Amino acid sequence: MTDRELDPGEADAILSELGLDKPPISVSHAKPLSGEFEKVDPDAIIIPEERIRKEYDEKEFRSLLESIRRRGLIHPPVVTRELVLSAGEHRTLCCRILKKQGDPRFQQIPVQYTDQCTPAELRAIELEENIKRVDITWQEEKLAFAELVELNKQERGLTQAQTAEEIGYDPSTVSNNLKIARELKEGNSEVMAAGSAREAERIYLAADPDRGRSYRR
Repeated sequence: MTDRELDPGEADAILSELGLDKPPISVSHAKPLSGEFEKVDPDAIIIPEERIRKEYDEKEFRSLLESIRRRGLIHPPVVTRELVLSAGEHRTLCCRILKKQGDPRFQQIPVQYTDQCTPAELRAIELEENIKRVDITWQEEKLAFAELVELNKQERGLTQAQTAEEIGYDPSTVSNNLKIARELKEGNSEVMAAGSAREAERIYLAADPDRGRSYRR
């Protein structure tokens, strides 16, 4: 297992572009945490090498970073007792950046241990991990995302956008993802056979051009 190191130059560039090199603003709209949490240094969390996403959307990562800076860490990373990460890679990396910037809120961050998670929380962890697997099909990713959105809504009262932010998705793509997932669940054979998510979107829109009015990226 190898702990992931942030490139100092890249981290500084992100901080500067987002205005994070300035003192943190005082905004607190975060939903109070529930359950039992421990606070640890974000740099102490071990991210196994095999878990590190080889590709990620830079826009989505920056959006998550700004959200955590403004609203705080709503959904803590999940770790083992040995502080090996089980879920929340991007949230952990964002907290490391904000700690480096000097924000006192992120010198220590809450974590939840896997052995204290409820069955619903463990299922959410499993879904998040499935979404981020490099070998997952686009169909599996859409279905896992839709299930995670519904689970978080029922168990934690989160909106679709909040779930997207937590896992590093661009909130503006949520509607698209959920509509494609619905087509998959309903057995739309053309959508199911699409070679990519983008192709599936084109097929979905081509079947009814009026859908495009409420189906935008």
